[in-house]
Amino acid sequence: MVSNAIPRPKYGQPFAQPPPEGSPRVRYPENAGLALVIPILYVLNIGPAIKYLSGSPFTDTLEILYAPVIWLRENTLLIEPLED
Repeated sequence: MVSNAIPRPKYGQPFAQPPPEGSPRVRYPENAGLALVIPILYVLNIGPAIKYLSGSPFTDTLEILYAPVIWLRENTLLIEPLED
């Protein structure tokens, strides 16, 4: 015999409440992790990108993609660490 009834929790355990209709399911730890990892990977990938694509037809695209990093290097105190 198959029952379609919702199983009851054991004694002393609360009922699981489904989220209200129309409410978004937001996962804050995953979103915060992505918000930290993506900019770090963006900055760290400029070195390999320049090394492997220099002299190719994609050089102009690299300059556009990494324009914020290039600007930081040329206009802030980051020029000394990035020259080494």
